[in-house]
Amino acid sequence: MKIKITNTEALRAALDAVNGAATTHTAGLWAVADQVQKTEAHLETLGLTKKDRPGAVRVHISGERVSNAYTKKNWSDRVATFIRLERGSSCWFVTAISRAAVGQSGGWSETRLTVAQRDLVTARFQGQFGVLPVPVLPVPVLPVLDAAIAKATGLAAAAPELLAALRRSREFAANTHLGLEFRSFEDLQQGIALRASVLDAADAAIAKAIGGEG
Repeated sequence: MKIKITNTEALRAALDAVNGAATTHTAGLWAVADQVQKTEAHLETLGLTKKDRPGAVRVHISGERVSNAYTKKNWSDRVATFIRLERGSSCWFVTAISRAAVGQSGGWSETRLTVAQRDLVTARFQGQFGVLPVPVLPVPVLPVLDAAIAKATGLAAAAPELLAALRRSREFAANTHLGLEFRSFEDLQQGIALRASVLDAADAAIAKAIGGEG
């Protein structure tokens, strides 16, 4: 099926053939015109120019939401109309009409784009903002700890407990991937706090080992 929406006689005949005697929840010519208008407005909002719109599709099932006063049987008995519209170079065409059953929530409508149109919309949307780089700790902690261990190892007064504490700190730091990329701002905050505490502890231990204030 491919009926130009301006061909009202053919379109009315196609709708009548599907809807039959049902009129309460079905779609007529006015619904087709309304969907075309809404879709053109949607495509405009998405930033698609008229030359980029051919191929876009609108699917629509008629029927409004009904109140809880209806029984479930009445919900399933409501006859609605399914319509598929496709955008041509300068006009819309109805490419499918069929019956549809609707529940209490009623019908729905959806605009569907081609892959090329989706890419255009995505590119234009992403062009409206920049993206911050993934945060990285400015000073990797492992080389600092390695230097602290090397310094402590060379100190005659260094106690075995000092080296053990530094090595535990290094292992802990290595296991938490300090100095690498973090996936969230919370991870970054925790990493910075951990780096500071580990380095402070290492500095204090080294100071104590060489006779300074601990």
